Amino acid sequence: MGVSLKINQGMDKIKKLSGVDNLVVQKSRPLLSLWQSDFSLQELKILDVYLGRINSHDKEHRSVVFRKGELENIFGEVQIKPEILDKRLDHLMKTVKIPDPDGEDGFMRIALFEIAVVKKDNYGMWQVELMCTESAQKYIFNIEELGYLRYRLKCIINMNSRYTYILFLYLWDNKYQGTWKISLDNLKSLLRCNKDFYSEFKYFNQRILKRAKEEIKQAANFEYDYMPMKEGKTVVGIQFTVKSFPELENVETVESDTIEIENLVNANANTNTNTNGTIEVWKEKLNSFKFSDERIEELEALLAMVPKSKLPDGDSEKDSRNLYMMQKIAKLIRVENDKRVEGGRIRSRFFYLKSLLEKDIVNASAQRQTVPRGTQAFRNFTERTNNNYMEKVMRQYRERL
Repeated sequence: MGVSLKINQGMDKIKKLSGVDNLVVQKSRPLLSLWQSDFSLQELKILDVYLGRINSHDKEHRSVVFRKGELENIFGEVQIKPEILDKRLDHLMKTVKIPDPDGEDGFMRIALFEIAVVKKDNYGMWQVELMCTESAQKYIFNIEELGYLRYRLKCIINMNSRYTYILFLYLWDNKYQGTWKISLDNLKSLLRCNKDFYSEFKYFNQRILKRAKEEIKQAANFEYDYMPMKEGKTVVGIQFTVKSFPELENVETVESDTIEIENLVNANANTNTNTNGTIEVWKEKLNSFKFSDERIEELEALLAMVPKSKLPDGDSEKDSRNLYMMQKIAKLIRVENDKRVEGGRIRSRFFYLKSLLEKDIVNASAQRQTVPRGTQAFRNFTERTNNNYMEKVMRQYRERL
């Protein structure tokens, strides 16, 4: 079995985390040294998700909530057992060694997280809330003076090897050099390889370098070449040459939609509980917008029609649909704020939200059905996707309630 096939099979087992495409990790230089710690790949990923979801200029909000399904995706577990989760969290909250940014040889030992709350959320789903320590704040918030590395969260979230993760960060940090060299001993030390086990270059090359190159290309869309440097017949170093890498344009830090979703949840945490104990936060927000019951009902009917392929990951379909609607409301708020800054406004919040849902419904219908233009089938399909059809379907949906 080839390296590429193995990687594809491994990546197929890992589901995408909610909203990961739009998140950027901002990791301070001192925290980059954690690749030399005994943190596992999964623990390093949890830290990256945490850094991707916080607002690095807002110390007042230093808690991040992970849904149980998200942690299972990170850990590669179908269903994580409580004792395993407890063990992982316990290790994550141990002290780590951080280089002192004010001294050349000094260091500090600090705990990154002080609180890990495991509980059921208002939907009855298990979640973990992580909060960083006060001593860790200087390495997480307002880190411009420390220097930092920025990269897309989606670049690392599907990586299967700790070697790949560390090598990617090393390459990303040096990408603008174009071509450079590193001694083989230093590279092995960087990757924390067992130097005795990988004493022969052919094993190090086959099991680490080749696999990492393929996985980095697939997971991060980052392409590079490497060439062994020899003294006589002995490989003593590696020359790296970066060919292409994804730009950070058109990606967002968490200051936008994700923070807004958390604000929606927190602001309504104790209101509007239905008979099943499910808090439909989005309805509370729409009530605050002075939406009528009829308009909320119309949006609820549309929400039920959104295909599953358009929904974010959730512990249940109901959870996914609620998260989907909160994402759309968060987008409405973000766009409304942007327009306000520019001196404009959204004319109708209701019709803006409605258009977002209808777009996903119609686009999904178009993808499922491909018919030749100019035929009766095409005319029928067009009729089914116009506004009259949408209104008719919503009326039918309401009649079934």
